[in-house]
Amino acid sequence: MLLLGYLPDYREDDFVVNTIISFGRVISWVDDGRHLSRILVRERVIDYESIPQFLVITNGEGFQGESWIVQCEVLQGQLF
Repeated sequence: MLLLGYLPDYREDDFVVNTIISFGRVISWVDDGRHLSRILVRERVIDYESIPQFLVITNGEGFQGESWIVQCEVLQGQLF
């Protein structure tokens, strides 16, 4: 899966795992410093229909935090 629009400040294991925890489990992910707004994630899901096209990610409580939208693109095959 390719996550597009992912903020560079949140490129840590806990944030990436929490991003997809509602529909899958992270097997591994690649942090490529040349492409700051995307993350390549290898994951395990039960079915492809449970993967949303866009995710709203928030950090903080109530209206005091920040949020952004990440696009999810499903890639097929062995990438890494």
